[in-house]
Amino acid sequence: MTSLVALAAGGLPIAWTAFRTAIAERRYGMLALFALPVLAAATAVGGTQLLVRNLPPAQSPHALSDMLGFGIVVTLWLGAAIASTSAASLVTVRSRIGENLFRLALTWAVPVTAAMAVVTAAAVAWGIGPHRYAPDLYAGNGGVLRTSLAASWIRIVVMMGLFTVMATWAVIRGYRRGPAPA
Repeated sequence: MTSLVALAAGGLPIAWTAFRTAIAERRYGMLALFALPVLAAATAVGGTQLLVRNLPPAQSPHALSDMLGFGIVVTLWLGAAIASTSAASLVTVRSRIGENLFRLALTWAVPVTAAMAVVTAAAVAWGIGPHRYAPDLYAGNGGVLRTSLAASWIRIVVMMGLFTVMATWAVIRGYRRGPAPA
């Protein structure tokens, strides 16, 4: 929840400025880009619901229908994330946004990145628990798509760690750039 508040505090002033710029300059293509994240999310949610309601139950531990369904859901959500991020980036780049608003967003990126690090550490701790206290669960097929829990946990922790490092690097890079020359 803290990350959502920080994201909104840093991003909403930029979005509001971009929205006002689009209206003032009658740039209707930019205004249309504001609808893209909502449409992308609706498509991902609707597609997932449609799939969940119509996919037959798996008959075997590694059923093709499960893998296909998982692939479709991942593709839907990845596509929604790419479309939303692209739309937000285009709107931001095409607007006249002052450096102070970008600095504000950078300030709020610090608690978001810290929260990512905490959640990554919690995921590491969560994986150690079953390994130590329930080795049969850890060695079983309780992971994503009924694969090994250990393999699923390692993939999740590696991805979370990678994204946390990327966010940390972006924040450090933003602070190192310093204010733009006058």
